[in-house]
Amino acid sequence: MSSSLEQARSHFSDGLAHFEAGRLQEASASFEAALVLAPGRPSVLGNLGVTLFRLGQAERAAEVLQQAVVADPSHAEARVCLGLAHELLGHWEAAAEALEQGLVDFDAGATTWLALGRALGRSGRFADALRALDHAVAKEEYLAEAWSVRGNVLRDMGRLSEAAESFRRAIDGGADPELHAYYLAASSGATVDAPPRFFVESLFDEYSADFDEHLVDKLGYRGHERLLQPLLSKQQRFRHVLDLGCGT
Repeated sequence: MSSSLEQARSHFSDGLAHFEAGRLQEASASFEAALVLAPGRPSVLGNLGVTLFRLGQAERAAEVLQQAVVADPSHAEARVCLGLAHELLGHWEAAAEALEQGLVDFDAGATTWLALGRALGRSGRFADALRALDHAVAKEEYLAEAWSVRGNVLRDMGRLSEAAESFRRAIDGGADPELHAYYLAASSGATVDAPPRFFVESLFDEYSADFDEHLVDKLGYRGHERLLQPLLSKQQRFRHVLDLGCGT
């Protein structure tokens, strides 16, 4: 056995020990050191990716975990974690694909099935999302977020009475009562004066990442170009600019 491979195994063992002890930064450093000496090794890539995900470094985790599942397609845990990283990044279709494949051979908990259901729902695959969410609530009956997502999926499917029941179950599980009372009212066709502030804030926070692209590329907004074009064509320069309503 070469000395570099022995060192890689030593770093890998140290990484496992650090991970088990909850020392994630140290675990990440050890796995990175092992990867330098043994590039492309699936076990090292998988453990490093999982550690990076646990550290909240979703983008880097997704990159490493993608390499892990290419190197070893049977690495179900790495594939599940890849899906969770994509879900955290809002890559809904990639998340759904990885989680569906990984969950075939990996015994995951309710929150992972919830993540799959959410990703499938965001991808427009409502029937598949409902099946995943049913798995989630079967594993953890009072998982409020799963009932909430399930209610929204059912509402999107037009099954309003079932959606209302899911929202009631979400409230029973401890979900925000004001928000879910709004969902209930919307599902029953009742008139609501205004949505809760949290709902509006969350909606716009979620929209902000894609707002510019959606506004310009899909809705065809051109106001900013029309305002600037006369100035650009005359090559005018200004020392100060006041921007009213700058949006994102």
